[in-house]
Amino acid sequence: MNKYYETLTNLRGDVLFGYRAQIVDDTGAVVDIYQDRSGTRFTDGAGNIVNYATSDEDTGMVQFYWTAATGQLLQVLDPGGDLARPPIEGFGDNYVLNNLPGDIPQSAVTDLTTDLDAKENSADLAASGGAGRVGWIDSGAGAALRDVEAKLRERPSVLDYGADPTGATDSTAAFVAAYDAHLGQEIFIPDGTYTLSPGAMKLNAAGTRWVGASKSSTIIKAASGATGAICQNTNSAFGSTAYCGVEKLHFDLNGEDCIAVDLASVNNAVVRDCSFTGGAGFGSPTTTGGSAVVTLSGAGGNNTSRVRAGQSVFGPHIPAGTTVLSVDSATQFTMSANATGAGQPVYCAGGISVRCSAPLDAASYTNSIMDCAAIYMKRSFVAEDAANENSFFNCEAIACDFGFDVENGVDTIGITRGRAEGCRVGLRTGGRETACVGVRFEASQAADVEFAAGCTRPSFLSCHTATSPVVFLNPANSTGLYSRGGTFPQRDIEPNTSNPVLHAARQTFAAAGSSPASSTASTGYSAYFQDFALFRSQVAIEWENYNGGSPDNRIVFASADTSDNINISAYRRKTGTYGNVNLSQRLSARPDGLYYTGTKVLGAQQPAIADDASGAPNQATLNEVIAALRNHGIIAS
Repeated sequence: MNKYYETLTNLRGDVLFGYRAQIVDDTGAVVDIYQDRSGTRFTDGAGNIVNYATSDEDTGMVQFYWTAATGQLLQVLDPGGDLARPPIEGFGDNYVLNNLPGDIPQSAVTDLTTDLDAKENSADLAASGGAGRVGWIDSGAGAALRDVEAKLRERPSVLDYGADPTGATDSTAAFVAAYDAHLGQEIFIPDGTYTLSPGAMKLNAAGTRWVGASKSSTIIKAASGATGAICQNTNSAFGSTAYCGVEKLHFDLNGEDCIAVDLASVNNAVVRDCSFTGGAGFGSPTTTGGSAVVTLSGAGGNNTSRVRAGQSVFGPHIPAGTTVLSVDSATQFTMSANATGAGQPVYCAGGISVRCSAPLDAASYTNSIMDCAAIYMKRSFVAEDAANENSFFNCEAIACDFGFDVENGVDTIGITRGRAEGCRVGLRTGGRETACVGVRFEASQAADVEFAAGCTRPSFLSCHTATSPVVFLNPANSTGLYSRGGTFPQRDIEPNTSNPVLHAARQTFAAAGSSPASSTASTGYSAYFQDFALFRSQVAIEWENYNGGSPDNRIVFASADTSDNINISAYRRKTGTYGNVNLSQRLSARPDGLYYTGTKVLGAQQPAIADDASGAPNQATLNEVIAALRNHGIIAS
């Protein structure tokens, strides 16, 4: 007979008091064990013979005698008879193969949990399925025993399928394999840089979620020459999916004109806590007025590695619509238009961060993009192709061509909190019912908000503007514009009243100028401004008339062009034509100027108020203009 004696422990090394040890053969039958060499059997408290030995209540020690044979397993059971740890395989084999007769002292058994052949063969642990031979139990009360393999498979990782976290090789095949093996599940992306081609991160199956360790350390890098979308529903042209997620990732588009996350034909998805980088920004490149060549220093990453032909180029002295014409060297590229000055930042923007799109005109609804940030993107956060009812929460776009972009035909897009800073245009909208709440627009180079044709009922609540030359660009393209609170132009046209109120912008010029003092008019005007303001650049002033209670019927607006001329236009919203518009019984606007009782009082080309950063001379001049209008009877005293 062979003798076994040992202190019973669990996998953490805790001593097990009052637990049972028994031997089973390769058929699963329990092997007879004895108290001594003479064959005395073990019994329970009732005197019944049992084939297990119970560990000592004080020391946890157990000992018994048995006849060793190959294929035997040692099992440790709790007092209720359930397994307290995985069986120790190959237990009997060791005694037979190594011819260990008689007493086996405890000193001959080194570690029950690791490498003794009497308990587990290390080669088996290293083989496929080896983790299934190792037990795992949580520390909380009531935790159930499981094996490590089952525990690890709760959260699959792209590393399980051969992804390269160094970014040296393309990991697209590994990401696709991980998705195919775990449709509709969460797939973990550990820290590292992963080079991917479009379509690598599929959203085809409902419930699929791609989750990184951190948006600062888990980087998805677009492969060279990438076009299309890295993360997408690759079946978007044929069917939709829902309830997908993308979280805690940084997408580096590497200057390529591609899309990071495309929610085309995806509903109820969440893109959360992600960041995006498109092209590049250069704080002090060498540019010359009248030249299209941009020269970089080459120091500290200040080079053309992220510049690509076709990227949008913008900056304080770069004409609108300029693109990268060619990349000439590591420190030089050529633009499609000449710079108008020197010593100003230049931004090269490429790609799209997140796009909501409905190619079937029936999907990409109620998606939430939240706590995301983008820089140097051509179009950062986009809604197009009838992608309705999507929301952007606390997102920011920095130095992008378009921070937020809502195309014509899209309705009920919500932009809540967040900011657009240093963008050429903070928000471009041609959609219906685009709503901005508490959004900050700062240092926009062309305008905070550009209205595209077809824009209907946009609203801005408690929005803020700072150091932007223009707040609302082309507001005549929109109908039903509403703006209240914050420092945005206050637009609150009251319908069905003989005394409609139009709130004009308090300030729409940038830099060091200060806003004129507020002047509140009394009632009795056919239309009046609650706050006077100075204006520059395009749209300056609008008058609205209700013509028998019908709002948005007629409009006349003035603007200052680049030659410092005031241009006055008359426009009928409902017919979409320009012509004469009667503002009152005595005042009318015609294509060639403003008429009072049939006499032209302002022509189509009148000198504009001279620019002055201090604002004080402009205030005096504005008062003179107001006095002249009052003397002509255009406004009341």
